[in-house]
Amino acid sequence: MAKVIIGDTEYQVKWTLGSFIKFQEETGLNPFEGNVLQDLDPLKLRALLYSIVVGDINVNDINDLELSELMELVQALQETMPNTSAKKK
Repeated sequence: MAKVIIGDTEYQVKWTLGSFIKFQEETGLNPFEGNVLQDLDPLKLRALLYSIVVGDINVNDINDLELSELMELVQALQETMPNTSAKKK
């Protein structure tokens, strides 16, 4: 599990079922269909980042990220992204 600092607060970044539900509530898109999580526009990226940050944070906090904070959060997103490709034997 990764951690990021946004403003003066440290947050955990992790993927949970709740993350996917929050993403779907924000976007109306099922994250398990097609390439929804790979084909991101700015609104979907914001929803995805918002959905994986654990703690008392709202979507406007994501809007107000400085570039360095945004890059740190995107890096945490990439590091914690679950491997969905199953190896066939």
